[in-house]
Amino acid sequence: MEQTVEKKICHQAGCNILEGGSCLEGIDVTKNECPHFYLDETIEVEQEDESSEKPEKKRVFHLFTGKEMSFPETSIITNNYDCRLIVVVGESESGKTTLLAEYFINLQKGPFCKYLFAGSLTQIGFEERCFKATVASENISPKTERTKSLEFGFLHLALKHKDRMTVPARHFLFSDISGERFRDAKMSTTLMRELTVLKAADFVIFLIDGEKIADLNSRALTIENAKTFIQKALDEQIFDFNTNLKIALAKWDFLSEDSSFSFEAKIIKPFGERFSSRLKSLEFTKIAARSKTKKIHSGMGLCELLNQWDTTDIGLLTNEVENHVNSDRAFHRFTFPKT
Repeated sequence: MEQTVEKKICHQAGCNILEGGSCLEGIDVTKNECPHFYLDETIEVEQEDESSEKPEKKRVFHLFTGKEMSFPETSIITNNYDCRLIVVVGESESGKTTLLAEYFINLQKGPFCKYLFAGSLTQIGFEERCFKATVASENISPKTERTKSLEFGFLHLALKHKDRMTVPARHFLFSDISGERFRDAKMSTTLMRELTVLKAADFVIFLIDGEKIADLNSRALTIENAKTFIQKALDEQIFDFNTNLKIALAKWDFLSEDSSFSFEAKIIKPFGERFSSRLKSLEFTKIAARSKTKKIHSGMGLCELLNQWDTTDIGLLTNEVENHVNSDRAFHRFTFPKT
């Protein structure tokens, strides 16, 4: 006979909940609201059975540990809170992971963009991505671990606006598609159709690498690759009239003094004319999440994005998408395939 025992781990120093005491911060951990408290694993304990000489085989179940969430694990958030899904798209090394890491790093220091950190069920996942950008890593310059997995992973943040403290925290789920998957999907109908996470997203932010734009040898190809991906996503109905797409020229610090490049002429006008009529919204911005020049401050454009994700009324889905809904949570209306 077996008995299942949940091994509870609190990762905050000084908390005595393991010894039967209360949470250090007075949080009800049974409601999955504490960013420091996780179920590390389920342990199967063998017990003697009078009717059998041999104990049953042990089974070990691995449960959520605070790292990056898989799609099924996101139901912990979406079934309990009003949640926004943000998906970040772009070529390899365009700054996708750096963008998400900078939000987390700055929120640990205090209010950022007038928002306060209100917890994360993927705090370990964020810290794994951010480590190379911290002093503890002993790197000479900040770096960010690239997104390598072809699977969809999700990071969670709960935030409160410091001017609206009586309003419940806003919960966000972030997913950034690997550059390799971006590269392959823009040329493949099958692979593009697997990117249903884009169809479920409340907001899609498409990063165009400013460092590559600054290089005249790669400028035209970089812009064309972005157009090709968006066109393919529209053709395969991954982008449609429910898509809120924002094209962000990342690493603006590489272009801020480049007189040979016009953001209006090269990005806003051609992309707007070609795609805006087929999307719910198409907007443009410049960002420098981790600037390498003093003339452009790090974090440029991040507050604008965060405020939009929080305050925009995402509205109702069109009938075409409503027909696909199989849950009362819009985010869970699609099955994300594995490759």
